[in-house]
Amino acid sequence: MIYLQRSILVLSALFTIGYSPVHSDELSVPLEGIWKATATTDGGDKHYTITVTKDDGSFGGTIAEDGKDDSRKLDTISVDGKAIAISLEIESNGQQGEVKVAAEETGPGTLSGEWSIVNSSGEKLLGGEWEAAKQVAESLAGTWDSVVDLPEGGTLESVMKVTETDGEYAGTIETSEHKTTVTKITDADGKVTIDLSIEQEGVKMDVQIRSEKDGNDLVGKWHLLDGNGGDTASGGWKATKRDEFALEGSWNITAVLPDEKELQATFEIAKSDDGLSGIARLGEDKTDLKSVTIGEDGEVKITLDFEMDGTAGLVTIEATVEGDNNLTGKWAFTDGGSENYDGKWAASRAGQERGVLRR
Repeated sequence: MIYLQRSILVLSALFTIGYSPVHSDELSVPLEGIWKATATTDGGDKHYTITVTKDDGSFGGTIAEDGKDDSRKLDTISVDGKAIAISLEIESNGQQGEVKVAAEETGPGTLSGEWSIVNSSGEKLLGGEWEAAKQVAESLAGTWDSVVDLPEGGTLESVMKVTETDGEYAGTIETSEHKTTVTKITDADGKVTIDLSIEQEGVKMDVQIRSEKDGNDLVGKWHLLDGNGGDTASGGWKATKRDEFALEGSWNITAVLPDEKELQATFEIAKSDDGLSGIARLGEDKTDLKSVTIGEDGEVKITLDFEMDGTAGLVTIEATVEGDNNLTGKWAFTDGGSENYDGKWAASRAGQERGVLRR
């Protein structure tokens, strides 16, 4: 009994942490948000998700052990400069004890310290290392491949495209036969809700998808709603976000000219309010890229004004992505008339070895 039933206390200690009225203007550690915590125990590391919320200047929240459905309300938190102290009184078989976590902010979004269990006399019974990292909320903007479980059996595949403007989401869901505009998307505490309307045989019906983030996926269920917001049908739903190629940065360009010589240049591409833009540098000369786009199939297309053999025209580059740092494809030149040339083209990110083109 001296150890307050060691295994039970360890579970309780690491699974339950707390709340106290700490005002935000007294804090130097921004606690509000989602934290992934790890506690070292004799039985191995324990991993938890801690959600800290703020209400009228006071902090509370929940904690859940990763991989389990149970969630418990947070209980006590105090902050002093870069240091945080978490304590919790526990009881097992009439024995009183206290869980303590003492940690400091070791960097932006990181906490490191120790957890311990002490008895009513202040004697330390158990303890270990404790650390936590704040999770940065990833934008939902992008392309998602989704699968719907149908009521009659089977599945339906669709593509959901989400955009973000000033923190507000909008989107569409498209199948092989229909394209539907999403009316509302909300993302709160790892739970994503998607509202849309569908029409079948002239009847308009409201659908709500309720899901949770699971790594790079959204996993949940769709619900067909009646006029009172109740379910008339439901089924499974899962969406996986496509990896998007980041074209921004500096690229070393190699193009094979009609006379078999290689032209080398640098493209500098950046993200703007209207999409992607950039400049091409050839020696001391530079020119704006007219357009820079990445298609739904991942194909990169770039256009720029260019002069070849004294003739002004337009160069169009079409390339595919190879890994994270290389593009390969072709360029084509036209003056809108009889002058037309083309050749092979490749690019590698600055700092990477320049690719060699095979003629």
